[in-house]
Amino acid sequence: MTITETKKQRQWETTRLWAELSRRDSAHSDSVRLILKNTMPVIEDVLIHGGTSPVDFTLHDATHSFRVAQTMTRIIGSDVLTGLSDFELGLLLQAAYLHDIGMTPEQKKVSAVYSYLWTGDIGGLSPTEITEFQKWLDNEG
Repeated sequence: MTITETKKQRQWETTRLWAELSRRDSAHSDSVRLILKNTMPVIEDVLIHGGTSPVDFTLHDATHSFRVAQTMTRIIGSDVLTGLSDFELGLLLQAAYLHDIGMTPEQKKVSAVYSYLWTGDIGGLSPTEITEFQKWLDNEG
């Protein structure tokens, strides 16, 4: 990472949750900010780069997580936001960025499912995956 990159503000640092936590000066605010500064860049990097499967890592990325964090603040409103503890703000920010972290499918899996749905081509799916997927489709409509 270059000096320019380290000075660049991360997207999570522009959320209202971080802004609220940053303006606080309580017994725990420094600790919560330190934990977030140590964990959020790693979380955001995983979301940005999609771990090992960037081709299939769509919609559940850092931009989506940013929107979730911003939406949280709109849903709970300013009165509730300012009444939350430092720990609650930190947990909300991490929840927004971690809620879809497991949505990184294996390489080419999403493409194989789309291909199966649109063309019937089973090339990228095993017979077991096709059976399980069909069960899911039948149950979920």
